[in-house]
Amino acid sequence: MGKLKWDVNYVHNQLDHLELVINKLQPTIDEVEARVTRLNKAKGLPQYVTQRLGTLQFTNEATTGRLLAGVRSVRDALPEVERKTLHKLPRLRAGNRYKVVLGGATLSYEEVGRYYHRPVTRHLYVGDIILYRGHYKLEDEHVCIKHGDIFEIDGFVGSFSPAVKGFAYVNYLAKAK
Repeated sequence: MGKLKWDVNYVHNQLDHLELVINKLQPTIDEVEARVTRLNKAKGLPQYVTQRLGTLQFTNEATTGRLLAGVRSVRDALPEVERKTLHKLPRLRAGNRYKVVLGGATLSYEEVGRYYHRPVTRHLYVGDIILYRGHYKLEDEHVCIKHGDIFEIDGFVGSFSPAVKGFAYVNYLAKAK
Protein backbone atom coordinates (compact mmCIF):
# COMPACT_ATOMS: atom_id res chain seq x y z
CA MET A 1 0.00 0.00 0.00
CA GLY A 2 1.32 3.43 -0.92
CA LYS A 3 1.59 6.62 1.10
CA LEU A 4 -1.69 8.36 1.93
CA LYS A 5 -2.25 11.75 0.31
CA TRP A 6 -4.05 13.04 3.39
CA ASP A 7 -3.28 13.25 7.11
CA VAL A 8 -5.08 10.51 9.06
CA ASN A 9 -4.03 12.04 12.40
CA TYR A 10 -5.70 15.33 11.42
CA VAL A 11 -8.98 13.51 10.76
CA HIS A 12 -8.69 11.58 14.05
CA ASN A 13 -8.05 14.83 15.95
CA GLN A 14 -11.03 16.55 14.33
CA LEU A 15 -13.22 13.56 15.23
CA ASP A 16 -11.95 13.88 18.83
CA HIS A 17 -13.08 17.52 18.85
CA LEU A 18 -16.46 16.52 17.40
CA GLU A 19 -16.93 14.01 20.23
CA LEU A 20 -16.21 16.74 22.78
CA VAL A 21 -18.73 19.09 21.17
CA ILE A 22 -21.37 16.35 20.99
CA ASN A 23 -20.84 15.47 24.66
CA LYS A 24 -21.23 19.16 25.58
CA LEU A 25 -24.59 19.18 23.75
CA GLN A 26 -26.10 16.52 26.02
CA PRO A 27 -27.19 18.88 28.86
CA THR A 28 -28.89 21.19 26.35
CA ILE A 29 -30.66 18.27 24.70
CA ASP A 30 -31.79 17.05 28.15
CA GLU A 31 -33.23 20.50 28.87
CA VAL A 32 -35.12 20.50 25.55
CA GLU A 33 -36.51 17.07 26.38
CA ALA A 34 -37.63 18.21 29.85
CA ARG A 35 -39.38 21.27 28.41
CA VAL A 36 -41.12 19.20 25.73
CA THR A 37 -42.29 16.73 28.40
CA ARG A 38 -43.62 19.60 30.52
CA LEU A 39 -45.37 21.12 27.51
CA ASN A 40 -46.87 17.76 26.57
CA LYS A 41 -48.58 17.60 30.00
CA ALA A 42 -50.45 20.87 29.39
CA LYS A 43 -54.22 20.52 29.65
CA GLY A 44 -56.40 20.55 26.56
CA LEU A 45 -53.72 20.09 23.91
CA PRO A 46 -55.12 18.71 20.67
CA GLN A 47 -53.79 15.37 19.42
CA TYR A 48 -52.04 16.87 16.39
CA VAL A 49 -49.92 19.00 18.75
CA THR A 50 -49.05 16.13 21.13
CA GLN A 51 -48.09 13.91 18.20
CA ARG A 52 -45.66 16.51 16.91
CA LEU A 53 -44.27 17.05 20.42
CA GLY A 54 -43.75 13.28 20.72
CA THR A 55 -41.74 13.31 17.50
CA LEU A 56 -39.61 16.16 18.84
CA GLN A 57 -39.02 14.32 22.10
CA PHE A 58 -37.97 11.10 20.34
CA THR A 59 -35.62 13.05 18.07
CA ASN A 60 -33.92 14.66 21.07
CA GLU A 61 -33.40 11.32 22.83
CA ALA A 62 -31.66 9.84 19.80
CA THR A 63 -29.58 12.89 18.82
CA THR A 64 -26.31 12.36 20.72
CA GLY A 65 -26.34 8.61 20.21
CA ARG A 66 -26.80 9.04 16.48
CA LEU A 67 -24.08 11.69 16.27
CA LEU A 68 -21.59 9.63 18.29
CA ALA A 69 -22.40 6.57 16.16
CA GLY A 70 -21.68 8.67 13.05
CA VAL A 71 -18.30 9.72 14.44
CA ARG A 72 -17.52 6.09 15.34
CA SER A 73 -18.48 5.01 11.82
CA VAL A 74 -16.06 7.50 10.25
CA ARG A 75 -13.33 6.53 12.72
CA ASP A 76 -13.80 2.81 11.98
CA ALA A 77 -13.31 3.48 8.26
CA LEU A 78 -9.95 5.21 8.79
CA PRO A 79 -6.70 3.30 8.33
CA GLU A 80 -4.83 2.28 11.50
CA VAL A 81 -2.04 4.69 12.40
CA GLU A 82 -0.10 5.46 15.55
CA ARG A 83 -1.86 8.41 17.18
CA LYS A 84 0.33 11.35 18.14
CA THR A 85 -0.35 13.16 21.42
CA LEU A 86 1.00 16.29 23.02
CA HIS A 87 0.16 15.46 26.66
CA LYS A 88 2.40 13.80 29.24
CA LEU A 89 1.87 10.04 29.14
CA PRO A 90 0.49 8.68 32.41
CA ARG A 91 1.91 5.80 34.40
CA LEU A 92 -0.93 3.43 35.17
CA ARG A 93 -1.61 2.73 38.85
CA ALA A 94 -4.44 0.53 40.11
CA GLY A 95 -7.25 2.57 41.67
CA ASN A 96 -6.46 5.78 39.75
CA ARG A 97 -8.88 7.44 37.34
CA TYR A 98 -7.86 8.31 33.79
CA LYS A 99 -9.46 10.52 31.18
CA VAL A 100 -9.77 9.31 27.58
CA VAL A 101 -8.07 11.94 25.40
CA LEU A 102 -8.16 10.23 21.99
CA GLY A 103 -11.22 8.69 20.40
CA GLY A 104 -11.49 5.16 19.10
CA ALA A 105 -10.72 3.30 22.33
CA THR A 106 -12.87 0.46 23.69
CA LEU A 107 -13.31 -1.76 26.72
CA SER A 108 -14.20 -5.37 26.01
CA TYR A 109 -14.46 -8.81 27.53
CA GLU A 110 -15.42 -12.21 26.22
CA GLU A 111 -18.70 -13.70 27.37
CA VAL A 112 -18.38 -17.47 27.54
CA GLY A 113 -21.29 -19.85 27.46
CA ARG A 114 -21.45 -23.58 27.10
CA TYR A 115 -21.39 -23.47 23.29
CA TYR A 116 -20.20 -19.98 22.44
CA HIS A 117 -17.65 -17.24 22.98
CA ARG A 118 -19.02 -13.77 22.33
CA PRO A 119 -17.09 -10.51 22.62
CA VAL A 120 -18.88 -7.69 24.47
CA THR A 121 -17.56 -4.21 23.71
CA ARG A 122 -18.18 -0.70 25.02
CA HIS A 123 -16.89 2.27 23.02
CA LEU A 124 -15.09 4.99 24.95
CA TYR A 125 -15.41 8.62 23.94
CA VAL A 126 -13.13 11.59 24.43
CA GLY A 127 -13.68 12.94 27.93
CA ASP A 128 -14.83 9.65 29.49
CA ILE A 129 -13.33 8.97 32.92
CA ILE A 130 -12.30 5.35 33.52
CA LEU A 131 -10.97 3.59 36.62
CA TYR A 132 -7.84 1.43 36.27
CA ARG A 133 -8.30 -1.91 38.02
CA GLY A 134 -4.87 -3.37 37.26
CA HIS A 135 -3.15 -5.78 34.90
CA TYR A 136 -4.25 -9.40 34.65
CA LYS A 137 -2.69 -12.50 33.22
CA LEU A 138 -4.70 -15.64 32.49
CA GLU A 139 -3.45 -19.07 31.50
CA ASP A 140 -6.00 -21.69 30.52
CA GLU A 141 -5.67 -25.44 29.98
CA HIS A 142 -4.70 -24.95 26.32
CA VAL A 143 -1.55 -23.00 27.34
CA CYS A 144 -3.09 -19.87 25.84
CA ILE A 145 -1.94 -16.84 27.78
CA LYS A 146 -4.17 -13.79 27.78
CA HIS A 147 -3.24 -10.59 29.53
CA GLY A 148 -4.32 -6.98 29.51
CA ASP A 149 -5.00 -3.80 31.44
CA ILE A 150 -8.46 -3.78 33.03
CA PHE A 151 -10.53 -0.62 33.36
CA GLU A 152 -14.06 0.14 34.57
CA ILE A 153 -16.64 2.71 33.47
CA ASP A 154 -20.19 2.86 34.83
CA GLY A 155 -19.99 -0.72 36.10
CA PHE A 156 -18.69 -2.10 32.78
CA VAL A 157 -15.33 -3.83 33.33
CA GLY A 158 -13.15 -4.81 30.40
CA SER A 159 -9.76 -4.94 28.78
CA PHE A 160 -8.58 -1.67 27.19
CA SER A 161 -7.99 -1.45 23.47
CA PRO A 162 -5.86 -0.35 21.63
CA ALA A 163 -3.17 -2.25 23.45
CA VAL A 164 0.42 -3.20 22.72
CA LYS A 165 1.35 -6.73 23.87
CA GLY A 166 -1.50 -6.68 26.39
CA PHE A 167 -0.69 -3.26 27.87
CA ALA A 168 -3.01 -0.27 27.32
CA TYR A 169 -1.73 2.20 24.77
CA VAL A 170 -1.32 5.15 27.16
CA ASN A 171 -1.36 7.78 24.39
CA TYR A 172 -5.13 7.49 24.67
CA LEU A 173 -5.17 8.34 28.38
CA ALA A 174 -4.34 11.23 30.70
CA LYS A 175 -4.54 11.29 34.48
CA ALA A 176 -7.95 12.61 35.57
CA LYS A 177 -8.01 15.56 37.93
